[in-house]
Amino acid sequence: MFKDLFTFTRNERNGIIVLLFLMFIVLIAPSIHRSMSQNEKRDYSEFLKIIEGFEEQVSTISEEATISKNHNGKEIRNLYKLKPFDPNTISLDELISMGFSARVSNTINNYRNSGGIFSSKEDLKKIYGITESIYYEIEPYIIIQESFVEEQNDPKKSNKQKHFNIHKENKTTNSQVTLLININEADSIDLTKLKGIGQVFSNRIIRYREMLGGFHCPEQLLEVFGMDTLRYNAIRDNIIADNQIRKININTAEFDELNRHPYITKSVANSIVMIRKQHGKYKSIDDIKKSDLIDDNTFLKIQPYLKVID
Repeated sequence: MFKDLFTFTRNERNGIIVLLFLMFIVLIAPSIHRSMSQNEKRDYSEFLKIIEGFEEQVSTISEEATISKNHNGKEIRNLYKLKPFDPNTISLDELISMGFSARVSNTINNYRNSGGIFSSKEDLKKIYGITESIYYEIEPYIIIQESFVEEQNDPKKSNKQKHFNIHKENKTTNSQVTLLININEADSIDLTKLKGIGQVFSNRIIRYREMLGGFHCPEQLLEVFGMDTLRYNAIRDNIIADNQIRKININTAEFDELNRHPYITKSVANSIVMIRKQHGKYKSIDDIKKSDLIDDNTFLKIQPYLKVID
């Protein structure tokens, strides 16, 4: 009887062998993993270079930043090397040297080249990338020469420049002619004059323009289905956007109207409406930041398409 306890069939013996083998694997697996991890060499050099470059940029910005106050007495970080300037005459290089980004500087330059005139300081707010906080920082340094504005607006003297046309031909220094299209007013025929833009693509641009309510900067063409960087770079010197934008009044707009806009998701549209119902009408567009769903990037994207009217 006692002997039978230690007697196993062939299948039982095979099962015991397999079980012992599995137990052995489980026991030595952690040691093997640690050994392989210690021997593995990882190259973090590229990652470290990126971190070092970022830290260097942050350090540079911190050293150049100073504290100033806007006209409301609020302290702001001044990241610009500002000096008095006239946005109608300052050069592209001077804008960049004062601390304006390349995008903002080029937008200002393209605006002027297409015939635009800054008649007042507030006109700079139309430039994509110049937020309210940036405007309050640079506003004390803006100088508008009224004589220049009057001369450009005088039909007898303004043969050099004309305000935005659907398309315009400018003579350059080498006597070549450059086509300039206002993408907020151009029809499909005008758009097909651009390099690489056929009838199908021009129709896509117009449909997307209608969905947006207008382009506030030419770079938005990159959001049109099929538009890649190569195609955009081929036409970017031939296009302007004149900020003729159809805006949504967030004090009256309901969910459906907000949700139809390509930049506003269902959840954001619902949030804007619910905050208005809970707290009353918006006093400024900034008030929509009360929503946890609207971060800084989302706000900057949808801000040009919103307005506040009681």
